[in-house]
Amino acid sequence: MHRSMSSSFYSSSSPPHAMTTTRMPRNRYEFVRAYQTTRELRRMAKQRYTRIERSMFCTSNFHSSNNSSNNNNNNENNNSHHPVASTEDAFVNQKNRGLTLCVEGNISSGKSTFLFEVIGGESSSLKKEAFVVPEPVESWQKIPGASVEGENNVLDAFYKEPERYAYTFQNYVFITRCLQYNASKDFEAQNENNQSRFRVCERSIFSDRKVFVDSLMDAKWLTNMEFHLYNCWFDALGDESLVPDAFVYLRASPETCKRRLGFRSRGEESGVTLEYLQQLHEKHENWFREDDRTASAPKELTENVPEELKDMVKFIEITLSGKKTFPFVPVLVVDGDKDFDVALDVEKKEMYANKVRLFHRFVSEFCKR
Repeated sequence: MHRSMSSSFYSSSSPPHAMTTTRMPRNRYEFVRAYQTTRELRRMAKQRYTRIERSMFCTSNFHSSNNSSNNNNNNENNNSHHPVASTEDAFVNQKNRGLTLCVEGNISSGKSTFLFEVIGGESSSLKKEAFVVPEPVESWQKIPGASVEGENNVLDAFYKEPERYAYTFQNYVFITRCLQYNASKDFEAQNENNQSRFRVCERSIFSDRKVFVDSLMDAKWLTNMEFHLYNCWFDALGDESLVPDAFVYLRASPETCKRRLGFRSRGEESGVTLEYLQQLHEKHENWFREDDRTASAPKELTENVPEELKDMVKFIEITLSGKKTFPFVPVLVVDGDKDFDVALDVEKKEMYANKVRLFHRFVSEFCKR
């Protein structure tokens, strides 16, 4: 249960995925294996499915609004965690898939509460329509197989020694995000009422690259060699399957984020400074401004944006290095600065949920690839 504070998209206790300490089973397959070689990964991506062998990429952060099959598996296995993918080979067919929205925003901008309260909460009107996929924070806080205390939390290591662990952390974030993104594609595209369902992911590999990696370079926490190594991974593995159908950008000022950060119980972030939040905010703004293609978007898109969202929707370009370009990916820009109690102000929460619903319908009808 969340205890609500009077802040926009924010609750004072950590979301369910933030600080779980459940130990995952030990076995020889404890570390995530996507496949044997980059060449094989590329070949399989061209065939429009992803194979994940013996994935131990497990998390307890799938909300109750997700697939009923997850709940069934949990009952059958009698475990405290829900596997993102089967421990056996998982083939995720991308045909007839539901839409994917990625929620972007600064640290403590309210993404988790937006996901777990506004979209996936027990009282949310979107509960049966949305499949919520939070960031794989647990995998960063407790690396599978690393049992020595102090050596298994790469998130903590990064915040304590960013100049030493920036590349290590960002590279692991990229790997775990790719695996989670592909593994979670096997969600039910329709609910029991035959309503179309959509997946909502917390962040994407594109904000990793456009916001966080660039920030690390500016801070000189990445060397030129590490920067190019990261780009090699990104260019080789970043394919069409990882491009979301749309983004939701929670725009909140660095000052707001810093204030809300004080209410979080994620100890690794206790040293996050206002200067760092300002830098990340500028990177988010630059990303959505520099890649903005709204002015050249076809009328079929711009004229069909719902009236309630006219001032909130823009279109950006996503380009995969040396590959395909997606010129008009829609973005819903949401004001995350306004404070409200997510538990008590039901009307306002429903207002935001309805905006997401309208945006999803628009993307589904006019922008689906």
